[in-house]
Amino acid sequence: MQRILITGATGFVGAYLCRKLSKRQTPNVTAIYNSKPGHFSHIKYVKCDMTNLNMLTKIFDETKPDIVYHLASVTPMRIGSKGNDYVEFFNHFVTGHVAKL
Repeated sequence: MQRILITGATGFVGAYLCRKLSKRQTPNVTAIYNSKPGHFSHIKYVKCDMTNLNMLTKIFDETKPDIVYHLASVTPMRIGSKGNDYVEFFNHFVTGHVAKL
């Protein structure tokens, strides 16, 4: 049975994917969220600040996913005062770390 990990699980695209997998009763799905958990059955939601690379690595080590849907990202409109450096850090560096895991 394949293990699935979804980042950005409560974002626009991630929520749709979780709903679809939940309706299919797909087993072994872990979904990472940042601010509030999702509510779909058959999915294990895990809170994680993805900029905390140690925490992110621990989740990957524990779930050992076969498939990763990396849907987490930030946009300048969502981050307010953090600025473009944070957008670049998250969207490039964090995504690169996910790819290596």
